[in-house]
Amino acid sequence: MRFETVFAARAWRLDFRHTWDGIAERFELLDVIDEGPWHRLPAGTGAAHVGDYRVTLTAAGSDAVRYSVPFNSLLAELRSAAYADDAQRGTVVAVRIPAPVVPMRLAVDGRTPDGRFAELHAQALPRVARPAAPPAGEVVVQQLGDRGDPRRTLDVALVSEGYVAADAATFQRHAAAIADVLWSTPPFSTHRPRPNVWTVFAPSAGSGITDATRELRAATRFDTRFGILGIDRYLLPMATADVRSVAASAPYDTIIVVCNDEQYGGGGIFGHLAAVAGGAAKIEYLVRHEFAHSFGGLGDEYYNAPVTYEELPARPWEANVACSVDDARRKWGALLAPDLPLPTPWSKDEYEALTNHVPPDQTAAVRERVRALLEAEVHRGRVGMFEGAMYRATGYYRPEVDCLMFSNTASGYCRVCRAALEAALDELGGEPA
Repeated sequence: MRFETVFAARAWRLDFRHTWDGIAERFELLDVIDEGPWHRLPAGTGAAHVGDYRVTLTAAGSDAVRYSVPFNSLLAELRSAAYADDAQRGTVVAVRIPAPVVPMRLAVDGRTPDGRFAELHAQALPRVARPAAPPAGEVVVQQLGDRGDPRRTLDVALVSEGYVAADAATFQRHAAAIADVLWSTPPFSTHRPRPNVWTVFAPSAGSGITDATRELRAATRFDTRFGILGIDRYLLPMATADVRSVAASAPYDTIIVVCNDEQYGGGGIFGHLAAVAGGAAKIEYLVRHEFAHSFGGLGDEYYNAPVTYEELPARPWEANVACSVDDARRKWGALLAPDLPLPTPWSKDEYEALTNHVPPDQTAAVRERVRALLEAEVHRGRVGMFEGAMYRATGYYRPEVDCLMFSNTASGYCRVCRAALEAALDELGGEPA
């Protein structure tokens, strides 16, 4: 069945409340909103092997999947970090689909411990979506360069947060720097056409970002804050549906919330959005790392930084994390160096001696010593199976000794991460250079 016989060229946003009562998790459809034109090329069923969750649409009376979109939810992280009260209150998850012109069955599936998907919610999809209300207040949209047809390339919306009206020039400067990072980083710099970047300036009532550690409270538009899950550097907006409403002022595939702060911090949730501190000194790393989470579904490879996650999956689905030799061969087989042993030796003891309990006044010096250690690795730049990934020193493996998903001293993505990002770009159209 051809795409255009099943879907119209309109974008619908499905807003769900996602909750967990300590035993089971639930999705409740809150709203269906028509956000305007669907500017993608005719899409297939999407990547079936990624994400903690997925929305699937099947034509009524049929088992054939007509559209599928994977995503993650902050609630899964709240559960893994033992934030039970927050998980019970729930989070709002927004998912975009093309508007169907025939009756559809809507299902939300969640990943089980064995890596399969199980249905968590199902219903008939409403036949009508309510028109999107114009965002409150001023919203100014600008395109940074014209990179290509929005139907064939990645469109990134940079949405302002914590900038008052008088901060417009500061936001544009931060946004331009972020766009330059995307345009200069492979595979985004080498894929043709390169990403379109749109700035969406929606002033907040107050300047800055809320941070309990620094005793700062800011009246921002999307209630963005540092300290998510008790991690000082973890930065995300809480009013995610409002972010989507403002972002819809531009054609977008994915969103980066640009926050008016110089404190190091960021966050990224796959299929949802990324957030970065626009004035942070290491903005290049923050953009590359967090955007790889939100757009590419890549996992964290580092393990020697404080986190509060208590439960982690036995079989991670992320392309760049493996739990066994068989898992590594399945995920990375075509890229694995045939002469490297699995697992692959590296200077793990020396790395841990350097990075355990670093005094604040020694951070810069230790970073340079880590950089030198990783650059001297005999297997650097080759795909093997290096122990230490996904917040754990043992039991999880990463494909290369260094990568932007492992350290903030890396110069680029490893070959496995780059391939995963290229696959995500290919889903949108265009072609590698």
